[in-house]
Amino acid sequence: VSLGSGSTPQDLDGRLADLLGDPGARLLVPSPNHAGWVDVSGGPAVPGEGDDRAATVVVRAGVPVAAIDHDLTLSAQPDLLDLVANSAGLAIEQSARTARARMEAERLRTAAEKLRAAAGDRRQEINDRLTRGPGRRLEALAVLLEEPDASLEEAYAELKSVLEEVRDISHGEVPLALYEAGLGPALQDRGGTAGSRVSLHACAVEPEPPELETLYLFVSQMPADATRELRCELERRSDQAADTWRFAVHGAPGLPEGSVRERVEILAGTMVMGEDGAVLEIPCAGDGLDSL
Repeated sequence: VSLGSGSTPQDLDGRLADLLGDPGARLLVPSPNHAGWVDVSGGPAVPGEGDDRAATVVVRAGVPVAAIDHDLTLSAQPDLLDLVANSAGLAIEQSARTARARMEAERLRTAAEKLRAAAGDRRQEINDRLTRGPGRRLEALAVLLEEPDASLEEAYAELKSVLEEVRDISHGEVPLALYEAGLGPALQDRGGTAGSRVSLHACAVEPEPPELETLYLFVSQMPADATRELRCELERRSDQAADTWRFAVHGAPGLPEGSVRERVEILAGTMVMGEDGAVLEIPCAGDGLDSL
């Protein structure tokens, strides 16, 4: 019995159907985060769903790697199911990688679209606020400076006030230093303007830009507290499902507010408040594609 190691995922389902004599037979694999199952096309699926269906789980080294969804009557032929499952071997592993990669690629595509839309909305909001606030104040200041007896001291005070308003409007946005110098220096610089002192202990490899920006915003949008020192730790954790960035901020006064919450949701991450601070976890980008 052979399913063919070079088969496409669709061919694999067809071969399963032929071997089992069940036109509805199909192969399912664990989703990238092992929160459920997907079919060979990467769509969500439930093994053995329906009164006339059942499922046989394929286990390798104690880990479920696939499930064969089949007609309930085949449950009376365990030898046939075991023979087909054991012969699937390489074909099942290849199909599992392909399905997970498709699902991860779709997740990344959707996340990228949502992040672009959110960034566009945020840029428009900032542009509108800058036009209504600092823009008009600078126009008035220009008129003031044209007067013969204009007070430079008054103009300087107004410029400082406008600068503070610009900083307030741009709160939480990503600085160029994040890409030029890295997460640590950017956080330290942000700490100086937000009040809290910030230090970072991190692994050698930094996340991709969407994740990196989210880590920065996770700190920059926290409530300001000049009496606190934020000790940040970044590590990449690996398991059989996928790699995850874990970002712990010890001494955090509370969870951040603002656009970072939407970004974390888009990236399928989580953030929680514990006894010693806040923790952010987000999947590493492209893990489902690395295995191809």
